[in-house]
Amino acid sequence: MEGPQHPLVAPIRVSPTGAITPMTARLPGGERVGVAYSSLEAMQAAQPRHDWVMLGECGLRRMLASVDIHRIQVDPQLVMAFMPGAVRRAVSA
Repeated sequence: MEGPQHPLVAPIRVSPTGAITPMTARLPGGERVGVAYSSLEAMQAAQPRHDWVMLGECGLRRMLASVDIHRIQVDPQLVMAFMPGAVRRAVSA
């Protein structure tokens, strides 16, 4: 038997009908993963304007399994992939 689960904070998208979809991303190798955070503070630091839901790991895994995703990246550090050929420009303050 497994021990108690710590809740995860998962960023979501909400459809016009109210259905929620967990946010996903891709690892550098192309694998799709679900995204979650260990606390609301961590999620708001990374994505301050995103809708979210708090749920256990099993619940999030069930939601992700419906789109054939079987890995959850908790507290992701890399949120944007390098894009070859992308134009870089400095922004002055």
